[in-house]
Amino acid sequence: MAMYERFFASHSWRWRLLRTRRLPTWVRSWLLERDSLSRRLEQACPGGFEVVVRCQRLARPKTQEARTLGLRHGSYAMIREVTLTCNGRPCVHARSVVPLATLEPIRLRFRRLGVQPLGKLLFSLPHTHRGAVEIARIRLPEYGRESLWARRSLFRIGDAPLLVVEAFLPALHT
Repeated sequence: MAMYERFFASHSWRWRLLRTRRLPTWVRSWLLERDSLSRRLEQACPGGFEVVVRCQRLARPKTQEARTLGLRHGSYAMIREVTLTCNGRPCVHARSVVPLATLEPIRLRFRRLGVQPLGKLLFSLPHTHRGAVEIARIRLPEYGRESLWARRSLFRIGDAPLLVVEAFLPALHT
């Protein structure tokens, strides 16, 4: 299994509310970004920003994700996993979990996303807001002794939930 495929597969990360005092400087502003992360990366990488879609399929969310979204055990959702790159270097792995009830009114626009970032759609929809940001510190053997940082946000389109997880890779600060 390739490194990326293992990234979200088996990890049950410990999420906590964002507190900034113990965060490394390089990651603080990324974790605190309230606007579209992909828009910020596009600005940081003019002409070199790319969304690599790893998968987009109907699947059962992980137990922790289903609980956060208020889904019944065994429910399906649209899962989208992407890598955001800057000049060919992976900077962010992202996973979005969209319950079918949330997907229904935006299904056509979601299908047309292709290699466009989800943030482009989310931040263009009326009545969309982001809940509290939670963070996790991740240690994976593939990245040596360096800790990775991730954030997750529960968005609401009206009353319909959508979960976005973004893990910040070492290339973002080198």
